[in-house]
Amino acid sequence: AKEHLGVVVDPVHVYHCCLRAHASRGSERHVEELLEQERAQAANGTIALRSLAVVMKGYVKAGKLQGAVSQLQEMLHLGYEIPPHALSKLFAAAAKMGTVKKTYVSLGGQLKVPEEVVSALLEFAFRSEDFEFAREIEQLAMDQGTPLNQEALEAMLKLFVKVSDGKALELFQRMQ
Repeated sequence: AKEHLGVVVDPVHVYHCCLRAHASRGSERHVEELLEQERAQAANGTIALRSLAVVMKGYVKAGKLQGAVSQLQEMLHLGYEIPPHALSKLFAAAAKMGTVKKTYVSLGGQLKVPEEVVSALLEFAFRSEDFEFAREIEQLAMDQGTPLNQEALEAMLKLFVKVSDGKALELFQRMQ
């Protein structure tokens, strides 16, 4: 940290502010330049999780979901655990843009999906009447041991009733 005009300035904080600003404006070229500089200066040649998360959040704010997905994929590639709130924000933005399924598919099922994201994905499946997507998300949750909360179960129940699936009664009984 450096002192300037009597104020202590943390260069890492300033760097993250620059990353956030460029990402929020959707300036991928500037973001990539900064990340390459970080990679070159890092002792182990990797980008910090915080940097990737800041960029991902900025891209979500800018509506550049593919850029945000790229940051999540980089986190996975580097072995980082994805912060659950990051996934929640990504899928909330994707829902507003109508690209939930496309965003989910672009992640290739490579990540552990937290309970609140499973609920959001199942709610999207209900609203879009995508029975197959709902089944896929349900299977993903079961495979990962992610419990289905009340909202997820309600979304599935509404969808099963809507498409007259016999599993609706079984699910209703499970919810009691």
